[in-house]
Amino acid sequence: MSRILILTAEPENFVPKALKEEAEKLGLDAELINPDECTVSVCADSKIQNKGEEVTGFDFCLPRLSEENINFKSSIMSALTKNGVKILNTSEAMKLASNKIDCQLKLSENGIDTPKSVLLACDDQIESALELLGGKDKFPVIVKTIYGTHGVGVIRADSLASLRSIVQQLSKTGVEFMLQEYIEHNASSRIMILGGECLFGVSRSIPDGDFRSNAHQGAELTRIEPTEEEIAISIKACAALSLCFGAVDYITVDGKIVVLEVNGSPGFEAGQKVVDFNIAEKIIAYCASVVGHNAEPVAEPVAEPVAEPVAEPVAEPVAEPVAEPTEQIIGTVESIIIKHFNDEKPIEARVDTGATNSCLHGENISESDNFVKFKFEDMIYKFPLSRVSKIKASPDGETAESISRPVIVVDVIFNGVVIHDCEFTIADRENMKYDILLGRNVLEKTGLLIDPSINTPSSEA
Repeated sequence: MSRILILTAEPENFVPKALKEEAEKLGLDAELINPDECTVSVCADSKIQNKGEEVTGFDFCLPRLSEENINFKSSIMSALTKNGVKILNTSEAMKLASNKIDCQLKLSENGIDTPKSVLLACDDQIESALELLGGKDKFPVIVKTIYGTHGVGVIRADSLASLRSIVQQLSKTGVEFMLQEYIEHNASSRIMILGGECLFGVSRSIPDGDFRSNAHQGAELTRIEPTEEEIAISIKACAALSLCFGAVDYITVDGKIVVLEVNGSPGFEAGQKVVDFNIAEKIIAYCASVVGHNAEPVAEPVAEPVAEPVAEPVAEPVAEPVAEPTEQIIGTVESIIIKHFNDEKPIEARVDTGATNSCLHGENISESDNFVKFKFEDMIYKFPLSRVSKIKASPDGETAESISRPVIVVDVIFNGVVIHDCEFTIADRENMKYDILLGRNVLEKTGLLIDPSINTPSSEA
């Protein structure tokens, strides 16, 4: 049996779990290993240990790595390669893609248009740097740290004063950065390349109040059919960086394609929402072909993998049931499916017309950067934070106090039809019988009648 190693510092996230699941369906022995828990011998034998046990016997490595501590992670990948393990993207390619300066230089060397960029060391060089970008009065400009993902480290300066303040702070803290021309655009595009071919393309909007078209910053994705020229340039960009698997971000300016960045370890959580095929399955099938593994799937393929949803709600859901409701009367316990959640398996819900809002169970709930993150069963999920709901609670009959709960917006399949834009508060319902409470805000959208005599549950909600 062929063995595949998925190298990831976030083994509980959607992408590595989806890849492992698809690998096992193809009959591959897949293992998730966190590089932060490894040690590497830099002697001739180049041994790798994970939690004290030697990492050996793998045929292929699929790296899912950020630029954090990239040199250490790169040493692991180099050791794997030295020991005969085939690898999807080499350590050299991923290091090159993660460094925005080196990446842009390599793209330019290969005749690929990129935004005008200037390197500088301190604020004394600002005015001369601006001249190179087009003039001292040409604002806004972009300050971009050399390393950074998900739109983090990209700062817009709208004046000389704000630019000077940003540069001084970055210089003081020793963060490498560059200045880049600001190109006005309403959306950017991304093409994902695998094995020298286009896997899919998406357009990414710019959220209100922002200037970055990144899914992790709330951008809305729409699937596109890229032109032959866009595909050709994306393939050329990945080839220039020696990336077998990568994502190319670009905009079109006056008919010219300008490549903004190339990602050597792209996620596809958001993209999975708008494509009609299983992305993880495609990636694993390619990896299997590299090692000569041609086994038939050992389980029914999943039409659309789900789990940790990130970034934006989807404007046009994919592959939705369009059937009429199978029944017009429901009971007080019904099963629903939340799109792109829990492998789209039905979840029993308590129907409660006395509750204004619907609620979904979550553990280890946290909020950060307009996202809410929580655990459901064994999976970590991440949703855009729609708002925060204030709920009155009266513990033990005392004076009611206000409790804040994060609210997400999802599409659900209920009684055979899709119901769009349903709000759910996230709360720990460990002591409740049902993981979901369906309140009036969702029930009113169904137009169904409720018969309390059907499936009457216990008093627990």
